[in-house]
Amino acid sequence: MVICGEWFCSSNGEWKLEIYNQLFSRVVPIHEGITLVALNEAILQEFGVKGVNPLLSYSVPNKNMFATKDKTPPVLVTSEVGLQYYLKTLRENMGLNLFVKFEEKVDTPNLSSETLGGSAKRKVESLYDTASGSRNVDTGSGDISSGVSKSLMFW
Repeated sequence: MVICGEWFCSSNGEWKLEIYNQLFSRVVPIHEGITLVALNEAILQEFGVKGVNPLLSYSVPNKNMFATKDKTPPVLVTSEVGLQYYLKTLRENMGLNLFVKFEEKVDTPNLSSETLGGSAKRKVESLYDTASGSRNVDTGSGDISSGVSKSLMFW
């Protein structure tokens, strides 16, 4: 199941999830052998959003095993190895939530020949404007997210 929200570090260093509840929860199938690309595509399809990049994360299930305890930051899933580790941890902790924050993809022109591989760099900006507290998600079906001030999370 997918839940929308955004991680924040409090003034005392503890990590908290602020849930964005306008898009509700969504069911996204996850199984052994699923790739990160396939999971991201399933999330985008289920939420019906376009032009965004899903950023996956989860909270460590037993924070007490770390010296940092509640100050242990969430784990970002950014690779196949990270996804496989999440799936292993999920098998051991069946209630482990996986969250997703959607960020807008913005292409910027390649103005330098010094970039690695000579390819255009892609700039990723937050989908949510923290200054005004709102930004629109392109769902292709109208604006259902006016007043959005937080990210979208996966559970």
